[in-house]
Amino acid sequence: MSRASALLLCGVCALAPVLRAQGGEGVDARNRRLLARAESLDARQREARLAGEARERAARRARAVEWRGLAFVVPAAAPDPAVRELADSAFALLDELGAVPRSFLTKIVIVWSSVEDTASALAEGRFAGLRRAPVGASIVWYRDDRSRALRLPAGLEMAGSAANLGWMAAAAVLHAYTETLDAEWRSWLPGDYGLRRLVTSGEGRAWQTFAPGTSSEGRGCLSGKAASCRLWFGLDRDADPYAARYSPADLRATYQNSGFVKNNLDGRACIAGSDSACMVFAREVNLPSPVPADGGARRSLLRAVRDLHGAPALAVALADTSGSIGQRLARATGASEDSLVVEWRRLVLSQGGALQSRAGGKEAVPALLFAGVLLLAAAGSGRWH
Repeated sequence: MSRASALLLCGVCALAPVLRAQGGEGVDARNRRLLARAESLDARQREARLAGEARERAARRARAVEWRGLAFVVPAAAPDPAVRELADSAFALLDELGAVPRSFLTKIVIVWSSVEDTASALAEGRFAGLRRAPVGASIVWYRDDRSRALRLPAGLEMAGSAANLGWMAAAAVLHAYTETLDAEWRSWLPGDYGLRRLVTSGEGRAWQTFAPGTSSEGRGCLSGKAASCRLWFGLDRDADPYAARYSPADLRATYQNSGFVKNNLDGRACIAGSDSACMVFAREVNLPSPVPADGGARRSLLRAVRDLHGAPALAVALADTSGSIGQRLARATGASEDSLVVEWRRLVLSQGGALQSRAGGKEAVPALLFAGVLLLAAAGSGRWH
């Protein structure tokens, strides 16, 4: 019963003795009519609430749609033009990257998190048995010419655009494809490979991914040492990644301000100056990452391979299951591992070269200035060697 109905009923009950004393049986009749009215009001409110919930459930109910060779499970409220716009955006991004075989796209269905009863939608026709590529984001529909957004019915509206949702869908496909690759690729690949970014103002600024941090191999790569670049990227199949890719000083600097070190004997010994304890502790906690270069740097390397050697080369490298990551990239491109990292470094320090296709002149000025600062630091400061 609603709050208003409950208050009305309480009022009737409180006044009942007085009214009965004043009006006898006639008062009882009025009380019954008031009670019936309160119950009717409550029933109507309950029916309206249930009807609204049913409409929301119907709008969220899953339906399967195919477009451009991609399969989607989207809310029933999603109009076909909006679904096609989303699919066009996702397909264009995947096609441009070229890392995923077309045959794989026919084996998956991209499922949005906001839909309900996906099992029924996936049980229909060719969708039965397909791999799912869940997208952990809300989906937005209905074109609004004022905001250029796509909107759901009232109560289901959430922020988004076809381009953003298309990027999320493409990234979900890449994540699903990663699961089919071998363990070497699965542990090394960044989340979105080298998927073209939506923000065009950053397309030509690959130098931003060069963040060696506390890694001495990262600083060595910056100063021009190809072997350091390979170690920083984790391209070689090193038996002991921490011993090969980090110095004890690197690890000590990483742990210096970390509270969890205090609870570990080797961690405390590392901070106190024991080099061997630093290595033991790193292997125990698996921190920092066995690959010093972060996901952004690895993404830019894959992007450079794709832009300089072509999408087929990237696809071939990802399908390769023999040898280290560096060996696979080298076989696919026909370039040596040292050549790959040297050309990547050249792109990074020159504001991306081939990667700057959509960067404007105004953006190039600060990027080149920053690249100059990096070069000066690498050449003239002892701490970079």
